[in-house]
Amino acid sequence: MDKYINKIEQHLIHFNTENKAVSNRGVDWHLDHSLRVMVSVTSQLKKSNPDDYIKTFNLKRDLIFLTKQIPTGQVQAPKHVNTLTKINKEEVLSLLEKVKINNSQYLKLPKNAYFNHPFFGHLNRKQTKRFLEVHTHHHLKIIDRILTSK
Repeated sequence: MDKYINKIEQHLIHFNTENKAVSNRGVDWHLDHSLRVMVSVTSQLKKSNPDDYIKTFNLKRDLIFLTKQIPTGQVQAPKHVNTLTKINKEEVLSLLEKVKINNSQYLKLPKNAYFNHPFFGHLNRKQTKRFLEVHTHHHLKIIDRILTSK
């Protein structure tokens, strides 16, 4: 996760950049959303009861995790990670610090601490890390397209 956190931090200089031809949301939103997802998911991992973890097979999840490809525009972000108002840079910086702290504590969580994803079901600690990597990679790719497309 460190490399994704570092890339998010590097993109802060492009905070106010938009490119409507690529995304209806600007760099600020993609950074804010990615960090909110990391904080929210990690919080759910911490609160979960590992004894309640249910291992399931999910072909869509496995394909997305393998290819690191999330179909663009097919799923709406949940309200708690979808800021619809002006994005506040100070709040994004605060989220970034929370993510760094959570990341440093991640391996201390039980192996079967889990996050209940709406489409993928229960994701244990290892699967959750993969989900966060794939999800963040997806938004960083959109940011890169915003920055490089004319």
